[in-house]
Amino acid sequence: MQQFSGTRFRLILFILFAAVMISLIPANHAFAEGPYKKCDPDEVHPIWWKAKVNYDITVKVPGVKGRIALDKGDEVKIVSYNRTGPKEIMLDDDEDMIATVPANAVTAYADACTPGDYKKKTKINFVNSKKITSQTDYMIWVSTDMQSLNVFEGSNRNWDLIKSFPCSTGMAGYATPIGSKTIMSKQLVYHSALWGSNLQYFLSFGGSGIHKWPGPGIEGNIGVHPCSHACVRLGRSAATWMYQNIPVGTRLLVY
Repeated sequence: MQQFSGTRFRLILFILFAAVMISLIPANHAFAEGPYKKCDPDEVHPIWWKAKVNYDITVKVPGVKGRIALDKGDEVKIVSYNRTGPKEIMLDDDEDMIATVPANAVTAYADACTPGDYKKKTKINFVNSKKITSQTDYMIWVSTDMQSLNVFEGSNRNWDLIKSFPCSTGMAGYATPIGSKTIMSKQLVYHSALWGSNLQYFLSFGGSGIHKWPGPGIEGNIGVHPCSHACVRLGRSAATWMYQNIPVGTRLLVY
């Protein structure tokens, strides 16, 4: 009978151990394509803003008895950024502690984006948990929290993720409008008279647009933090792909 050498025996043990460890990896790790944030679809949320309270104030939180006192300088998060009207704020990083305050009661000083991205499975489950129809075979979801643009193919309740690109959405005071939109037109170059810049590979929606990073040099802010004036900025290769492949009439969800 042939006998195994010590080296061959150890190699077989290592292979068996590796096979067992791989089998223990959760199935959803098969979707891994980058540094993902662990979360479920019902935890997906739009961008929040770090903010400070400007003066002493008491607020009413639904479901909480009495009023809660906030002192000048307290840290909160703005969860609904209305530039001129009342703002909704989150207390103590608790999504159940939401209060409405006057527009001048808090000042945003930085975004509260979450590093990384959602898992592919989370993205697919999230969009298919909603009724989202499109005039084309494509649908786009811009995640303002994760600063990512996701392209789906299919139909209502049956969308499959085919592309994900890092993006940069609107900065504080110029937030990209949240909600359901439609790609209305496409222009190879759109001149913005308001900002004095030429925006390449421009896909318009609801007064804003998806386009290539407008300036020269390194696109260092793409996917890192919001820095636009309400548009969705992409790198050149991503913007080129969108312009070439996404037809007018495609549904866009900004959330």
